Amino acid sequence: MKEVFVLRHPGWTCFSHKHESGFVSGGGDGCVVYSDTAAGMAREVWSHAATPYPREALIAKLVANGCAEASCKAVIETLQRENILLVGLEEVLSKTLSPASAVRPICEHLLVCMTGALQSANFYPYLRALKSAFCIDLKIILTEPARKLVQPKALLHILCSDIYCDIYEDTIETYNAPHIWLSEWASCVLVAPASAATIHRIAHGSCDDLVSLTVAATPPETPVVIGPCMNSRMWQNEAVQANVVLCRNRGYWIIEPGYGFEASKYREEHDGPRVGALGAQPGTLVELMAQIVRRQLPQ
Repeated sequence: MKEVFVLRHPGWTCFSHKHESGFVSGGGDGCVVYSDTAAGMAREVWSHAATPYPREALIAKLVANGCAEASCKAVIETLQRENILLVGLEEVLSKTLSPASAVRPICEHLLVCMTGALQSANFYPYLRALKSAFCIDLKIILTEPARKLVQPKALLHILCSDIYCDIYEDTIETYNAPHIWLSEWASCVLVAPASAATIHRIAHGSCDDLVSLTVAATPPETPVVIGPCMNSRMWQNEAVQANVVLCRNRGYWIIEPGYGFEASKYREEHDGPRVGALGAQPGTLVELMAQIVRRQLPQ
C-alpha cells in the first residue's frame, strides 16, 4: 500500500497571530480561523505541507512536539474537509504544484519588446505565461522609457532570459548589431505593451531605437504582433489610428485594446474602466499568440 501524503492547497494563504491562525482562499469565498492550541498545530501543518509530506510522519512530528495525537488528526481532517489541505499520493500532489502546460510550445524563439507603456511595470505574469506555455526560449528588449518602469536585472534573474536595451550593445553573439542578430534569431516578435510612440516608430520605420530597428530588420515570414496599451483618448486619436492602420497594412498583427483603469488622476468625466489596456490576460495571450503563429508560419 502506497504512503499517503499531504500538501497545502496553492490557492489558500495562511496568516497568524500569537493565539490565532487563519486561512483565506484566493477566490475570496472562504476563511477558516483556528485559536489556542489548534492554531499552533494548523501553522505546523501548513509549514510542513509546502511540498508533499508523509501524513503519518507529520502526525508523529506534531505528537513529538507535545500535541495530542487525536487533536493532530482532527486538525488535519478539518483542513482537508475545507480543501485547505490536499491528501493523496506524492506523484499526484506534485502535479498540483507543477501542472502540465495546456498549450504545447509551438514557438522556438520569442522576442518580446517592452516599451514605456505603464502596463510594462506589471508585465511579468505575461512573460512567465509565454515562457512556460508558448515558447522554448525568450529574449527581451526594453526601450529607454521601459527601463524607468522595469529593472533589467530583475527580469534577467527571475526569467533567466537575456535582456537587451542598447542599439550598440556589445555581446559575443550580436557582433555590435543586436537588431540584426535578434531579428534573425526570433521565430516571432511581440511588441507589448506598445506605447503610441513605439507604434509610430514601427509604422514609419524610424529605426532610432532598438525596437524599431529590430522590427524593421525582421524577415517578412516572421510574425510581428503589436499589443497597444495607452490612454483611451490617445488610442482614439486620428494620428495614432493612422499609425495602427499602417502597421496592419504592412502585415503586422494587432491585439485590439481591452478594458483597463486610467493611470492619470483625471476622474471628473471618465470614471471606471476604459478601453486602452492590453487586450488579453496572460492565459489568453498565450492562446492568441499560438493562433497567430499557426496562421503565419509554414505548415
